[in-house]
Amino acid sequence: MELQMWDELNPSVFLPPLQILKHFLFLFLLFSVICCLRRERACFFLQYSIGFQAFILGSSFLLAQGQTTIFYDISILTNPPETLEGRTVNLSLKHKPANFAFCNWYRALDTKEHVIVTHYLPPLAGNTTGPSYTGREVAGFGCSLLIQKLTLNDSGDYVVTMNGPSVQGKGNVKIQVLEKLSKPILRPSESLVPENTRFTLNCSTSNSSTVSVTWSKDTKPFPTNVEFDHGKRILTLRNFQQSDAGKYTCTAQNLFSAATSNPSILTLAYGPRSAQLNQSGIIVQPLGSELVLQCSAESVPPATFEWFFNNTVKNGTDDTLNLHLKDWGEEGNYSCQATNPFTKRTTSASVYVKLTDESAIQPRMSVAVIAGTTIGSVAGVMLCVIVVYLLWTKASCWKAEQQVSNGNIPSAPGHNQLDKLEDANKRRTISSQKVT
Repeated sequence: MELQMWDELNPSVFLPPLQILKHFLFLFLLFSVICCLRRERACFFLQYSIGFQAFILGSSFLLAQGQTTIFYDISILTNPPETLEGRTVNLSLKHKPANFAFCNWYRALDTKEHVIVTHYLPPLAGNTTGPSYTGREVAGFGCSLLIQKLTLNDSGDYVVTMNGPSVQGKGNVKIQVLEKLSKPILRPSESLVPENTRFTLNCSTSNSSTVSVTWSKDTKPFPTNVEFDHGKRILTLRNFQQSDAGKYTCTAQNLFSAATSNPSILTLAYGPRSAQLNQSGIIVQPLGSELVLQCSAESVPPATFEWFFNNTVKNGTDDTLNLHLKDWGEEGNYSCQATNPFTKRTTSASVYVKLTDESAIQPRMSVAVIAGTTIGSVAGVMLCVIVVYLLWTKASCWKAEQQVSNGNIPSAPGHNQLDKLEDANKRRTISSQKVT
C-alpha cells in the first residue's frame, strides 16, 4: 500500500513519537468521516487498516517512552562494487535491528530537500517519494535501494537514516559511476607547425577524475620536450623540430572502458632554404637567342616564386623563366625570389645575362680541346708522310725488279749498268728492312 502524506507528515525529519501517533489518529478520523459519507466497503477496510497501524505504532512508541534511545552506525553494501554507466546498482544494509519502523534514503545530504524515498518497514508498509526521486529508484526489502540505468549524475554520496522506538541509525556510502567512454576528439587533426615554435594538442574527453589519458606518436620515440596540463588532456610541444613531426593519438581509459582518438598529423613547416638557379655567374648569350632560367628551393610547403629583372618585377610565378633576348635592353641582372607561403620567409638567387653580337661570337673551345685538336692534326700529317714514303719506295723497287727480270738493262759505257743494278738491289734490301 502506498501512503501519501502531507509534507509536515514526512518522517525525513525525526518527529517525536507522540506527534507521529497524533498524525496517524488524525488520518484514522479523516478516513472514518469519508467512509461514513461514501459507505464503501473498500473504504472501511482502509480505515481499519490505518487504525490498526496507528495502534501498533502508537503502542510501540508509548512503550518506548522513558527508555534510552540507541544510535546505530549502519554499514551499506554496494552491489556490484563497480558502478557503471547504464547499469544497475543495489545499496543494501549490512545489519538491520528489528525494531526500526521506517527508513529514509537521501542523495548528498540528509535534509528534507534531498529525500529520494521513504520506506516503511513491517508491520507498516509502503513508500513515499521525495524531491530527489528520479523514477529510477526502488526501495526494497530490508530498506535496500535499487538505482536503475545509472547516469554520471548519480555519482556522489548517499545517506540512509532509520528510526523506530528508542532506536535511530544512520549510514552513508559514496558511489562513482564509471562512464562508457566515447572516442576522444584530438584537435587539430592536421597542421603545419613552424620550426622552433610552441604547438598545443587538445584531447577532448571526459573530465571525470576516474578517466586517465595517455599519448602516443606513431612508431617513433615520444618527444621529450613536452608539457602536460589539465590531467594530460592538453599536450604542448616546445621548440618544434623535425623529430617532433608525425602522427599523434590520445587514449582515454577507466576501469570500465578505453577509447583512442583520431590521429593528428603534424608536419614541420620550414624554408625556403638556399634558392638556386640552373646557371650561375655571368651568362653570355647572343642577341636574338633564347634562355631558360629555372629556380629551386627546399621548402615545406612548396615555395612560390617571383622573378625580377634589374630589381623590377617580371611577369610569371612559376619556377621557370623563358627569355627571348631580342633587344639589347634585356641585358642585365635576373633574380628569382622563393617564398614559403606558410612562414612567409624568403630567399633569392641571381645571374647576370650579357648580350653579344651574333657575328662577333667565335667558337669557344677549352684548352684541353685545343690541345687535343693540335696533337691530332700533327699526328695525322706525320702518318700521311710515312705512308707516302713507304708507297714511293715500294714502287721504285718493284720497277727495278721488273727491268732486271725482263733483261732490259740498258747498255752504257763502263760499269754504269752494273752500278745501277747494284744500287737497285741495295734499295730493295733497305726497303725490305724498313718494311720488316
